Amino acid sequence: MSKYGKADFKLLKGKMVVLKVVDYGEDAKVKMVDYGEDIKFDKVVGGSSHNTIKIKVVTYGEDVKLKQVNTGGDFKAVIK
Repeated sequence: MSKYGKADFKLLKGKMVVLKVVDYGEDAKVKMVDYGEDIKFDKVVGGSSHNTIKIKVVTYGEDVKLKQVNTGGDFKAVIK
């Protein structure tokens, strides 16, 4: 069972977070989508944050659907 769900990602609104992509030991399973998203995020190049979430990118069975946008996202993320 994942540690983070849709409600937990919604609590990140306005914050900076590091999304670390892993193959196992994830905090949340995410599906990257172009439409029908649960949460939008702005991808930031560089930077750091105390909030690090380990994610596993999947095609089905996701905990949350994320959409990467250039501006107007719910939170900012650095993807590692």
